[in-house]
Amino acid sequence: MLRQAAPDMRIGFFFHNPFRAREIFLRLPWRTQIVRALLAPDLIVFQTEVMAHNFRHVVPRLVDFDVSDPSDEAIVWAGRTTIAKPHPIGIDYERFAAASWTDETEADGEALRDTFNQPKKVLLGVDRLAYTKGIARRLLAYFELLAEGRIDAKETAFI
Repeated sequence: MLRQAAPDMRIGFFFHNPFRAREIFLRLPWRTQIVRALLAPDLIVFQTEVMAHNFRHVVPRLVDFDVSDPSDEAIVWAGRTTIAKPHPIGIDYERFAAASWTDETEADGEALRDTFNQPKKVLLGVDRLAYTKGIARRLLAYFELLAEGRIDAKETAFI
């Protein structure tokens, strides 16, 4: 829609979710429409090289394009060039590290420990509840730590 409204506009798009492997993506019923829409921006950015690679390797299966090497970042299709590349984003580590040592953060930590009866260990994760955030893996790791006797459920809060 942006491209139709302003054909000369430069458009960048950050694809935040994982772009699945070709074998999985090609099972989607609207795969061609999705790829065509993702080729509309001048630049499409993915979190990792693997995700960018997956996208670049899906394109030749769904649209005719003018690039002989799908591992190339430039995809020429329908007279336009779209760059598909990785650019990981993350948190501002220094800001979070500095905030972790404030009196306010310490008080919040103590209040949290009080809520869980002062456990000796607190395992804390802060994220959205989305399957892409590794929550299932963290739960599995927690259960493995319990099963191996490396942590005690009576002394550990997993939040």
